[in-house]
Amino acid sequence: MEVQTLQQQMWFVTIKSWLKTIMDFVSFFIKIGGIIGFVVSMISLVLYASRINHEINIMNVNIKKEINSGFERIEAKFDHVDKRFDHIDRKFELADDRFNIIDRKFELVDKRFNQIDSENSIINKEISHMSNEISNLSNKIDKIDNEERISPKATNNKRWW
Repeated sequence: MEVQTLQQQMWFVTIKSWLKTIMDFVSFFIKIGGIIGFVVSMISLVLYASRINHEINIMNVNIKKEINSGFERIEAKFDHVDKRFDHIDRKFELADDRFNIIDRKFELVDKRFNQIDSENSIINKEISHMSNEISNLSNKIDKIDNEERISPKATNNKRWW
């Protein structure tokens, strides 16, 4: 290694101290610049936030107006639908009344059918009774037909009765 002279060492120390001073100034200005930049950016953020809040308030007012007008339109449509349902309810009530009338007519027809059924039942019983009597008479006639008849000649002129 080379041996440095005292003059070289002093120049080296002087240059080193100047560089350190320059670096300290630069560091100081960088710190000051950073602080100033931070403050400026915070101020701009606050201004930007206040502008955004103002825009948001305007948008909220507009949205509230739109929502209110939308609700008014929806309410008007619901009123219209409500009137339609009232009209439909009246029609259903009329139809229900008509069905009640039809039910009463069916009840009358059902009562008449029950009367006819009871009359038919009585007639069927009478027909059954008559059929039994006819069957009995038919059996008696068959019995009489099947009996051997005695002729007056076979009894040697005796009376057969």
